[in-house]
Amino acid sequence: MVSPGRGPERRNINTLLAAGELRTSYITTTEMGVRELKGLRADGSTFDVAINAGILRDEANVPLGMIYVGRDITDKKRAEEILRNNEQRYRALFDRTNDAVFLLDLNGRHLAVNNVAASMLGYSTEELLSLDYQTIVAQEEHDRSRDVLHRLLAGESIPTYERLFRHRSGRVFPVELTVQLVYDGDGHPMHIQSVARDITERKRAEEEIVRSRDHLQQLKEDVEAILTHSSDAILVTRPDGTIAQTNLAFDELFGYSPDELYGQSVSRLAAPQSAAQLQAQLEQILKDRQPTRVELLAQRRDGNIFDADVALSLVTQDPAPLRLLFSLRDITERKRVEEALREARDAAEAANRAKSIFLANMSHELRTPMNAILGFAEVLERSPRLTEQDREHLGIISSSGSHLLNLLNDILEMSKIEAGRTELHLTSFDVLRQVESIVQMFQVRAQAKQLYLRLKLEPDVPRFIRADEGKLRQILINLLSNAVKFTEQGGVELRVSFGQQPHPALIFEVDDTGQGIAEDEQEGLFMPFGQTRSGLASQQGTGLGLAITRQFIRMMGGHISLQSVPNLGTLFMFDAQVDVVDPEDVQPPEEARTVVALAAGSQREWRILVVDDMPDNLRLVQEQLQAVGLLVRAARNGQEALDLAQSWAPHLIWMDMRMPVMDGYEATRRIKALPGGPQMVIIALTASSMEGERIRILETGCDDYVRKPMRAATLFEKLRQHLGIEFIYSDLKGLADSEDAAPAPREALSVPALAALDPAWLIQMEQAAIAIDRERIYDLLTDIEAHHPKVAESIRDIVKQYRFDTLQAMVQKALA
Repeated sequence: MVSPGRGPERRNINTLLAAGELRTSYITTTEMGVRELKGLRADGSTFDVAINAGILRDEANVPLGMIYVGRDITDKKRAEEILRNNEQRYRALFDRTNDAVFLLDLNGRHLAVNNVAASMLGYSTEELLSLDYQTIVAQEEHDRSRDVLHRLLAGESIPTYERLFRHRSGRVFPVELTVQLVYDGDGHPMHIQSVARDITERKRAEEEIVRSRDHLQQLKEDVEAILTHSSDAILVTRPDGTIAQTNLAFDELFGYSPDELYGQSVSRLAAPQSAAQLQAQLEQILKDRQPTRVELLAQRRDGNIFDADVALSLVTQDPAPLRLLFSLRDITERKRVEEALREARDAAEAANRAKSIFLANMSHELRTPMNAILGFAEVLERSPRLTEQDREHLGIISSSGSHLLNLLNDILEMSKIEAGRTELHLTSFDVLRQVESIVQMFQVRAQAKQLYLRLKLEPDVPRFIRADEGKLRQILINLLSNAVKFTEQGGVELRVSFGQQPHPALIFEVDDTGQGIAEDEQEGLFMPFGQTRSGLASQQGTGLGLAITRQFIRMMGGHISLQSVPNLGTLFMFDAQVDVVDPEDVQPPEEARTVVALAAGSQREWRILVVDDMPDNLRLVQEQLQAVGLLVRAARNGQEALDLAQSWAPHLIWMDMRMPVMDGYEATRRIKALPGGPQMVIIALTASSMEGERIRILETGCDDYVRKPMRAATLFEKLRQHLGIEFIYSDLKGLADSEDAAPAPREALSVPALAALDPAWLIQMEQAAIAIDRERIYDLLTDIEAHHPKVAESIRDIVKQYRFDTLQAMVQKALA
């Protein structure tokens, strides 16, 4: 269309040319651009048109008008719309797919990536677009990746394959890749599309499948090997209990042919009385999936029933159970042996009970008369009317009685150890003082043999510890006593050190230059009554010392060993676990005193009931109590005690536990059940030394107990503890001040006074002081008192104050 002027007239350019009004040689145009518009047809329909407008000029470049060239672009616009829609759908798929998508140019540089690709590799999309394809591929895959690119550009179709990608962190992981060329409309390659899927989990699953397959294969091979070579009867069943396989040993044990049981229920192998037990075990292992073992009665093909030990395990292919594996063994002979052992054990326990009963009876039967013998000997020795010969005879009685009592105590102590009834009694004490006093104790004896006796303490040894002081003392005394006894030249050294791994412990070494111990004698040395040839030749000791020592050390968490060379000497080494304590935790022993009368403030009429079926014991306790002003009544059995408890209401009852008519246990229960009974203090008098007896006594309702033979000091100390009775003591230091006339203080013990005693007494006293055996010293004093009453009383005072170290040192000096 041409517009020659400014007006609205529009004429077709072809019409002007045909009329000769416009010559083509005049036409020049100035382009003004192309615009796309909507055209309107005569019929009213619209269409897309591209208008190219220009200025029409003549030869003189004078504008003649406007020229408009229009082109119908409806098909083009339609094609563009289709392309635009396709691109939008492609972008949506590109961004929303679960796989990583990469668009690369033909040189392998990224043109576009989706969010999945960026996330999978640890980059942002912008960072990833700046990288080429080789950057995200593992180093070892570079050559193969280039090879794929070359093949792809050569027109080869590449099937899906696996590659290793490298994460931004450096982690390498497997992917599954699909690559293809994208072509333009003319069939020329434009770019490469790569779709990657992370197959880490899939590879892990595949590896797990391989492992499971290998595991199953190995299990199969193992089962086959077990079935073939095991001497035990092997049975394999399915989870429902049907038999799948057996081995030769099984077939021989049960009497079946190899294929006879196939597909049968395993329950047919159990005896009727064990069928329910077997079924319960099957259900349990399928539930818990834990190996189990059970003993049941199995039944052979011929009906014979036997004891079987069955080990049952479950083979699984997770999570499903695959097979049940049974391993069976005929234990008929073992059950027979176990039954024989059980019968032997029952017989041994019955014998042990019989021994315990015998020892308890022996203790009671011996201690009961010994209580009267030693008690009245003590009373008689104080009499001024005795002749010298009478005192000598009394001394023999007391000494013999004490020796018998000590022998009984040794036997009972060993019996306690064998029965496991010996207990630790932990206290806090000064161990350095204890060790030094023990060494000092043996110093006189060593000097008498012209031996050296040395103590070597390491600087880190703690002074204050918590342990069983009595047992530690007895251990050291036993070892040092033997060392000094069997050493004739040189000497003995006691070394003490401290260790803390794995528990704080004192380490002791007793090293002597004595006779030594032959190797063949060392093994039995720690057995009860075990002695070396030189020990037997010495005619001293019972052979229980080292046996008791080892047991005490074991109780204290330690171990004892020895090294010995005949004629050169012996080294005993042991350790004992201890706890280190502060000095303020160590309490000094309470001072013991001798009662001579009731204190002035204690003139209340205290009623004391003494119950004993032995007249001698009854009379002894009565006289001792009445001598200080107490009201005392006596009963000969539990029934009389019950009657007097109801009618007389004693404040305290001394109750013998073994009596006719009614024993002390029943009497105690009934008295405690009376109105006012709980307020009556009942102290058991027992001749038994067994620990179980003490527990039984206290459970019956007794408030305390005392073991026979009982000393007067113990009698009055219990009255003070339970009733609060105040006494006048021989040293004038009572619990209450008193100006009443009292016996003058005794003379202090001196070494010359001790030196005047029979050396046999001194040796026994030294041993008793070493063992801290107060009762044994009291027994010995009954002999000494008959000849040296003042010295005996002085010794008694020291013992009551628990000054055993002092007594031992003085005795050793007296012996020297």
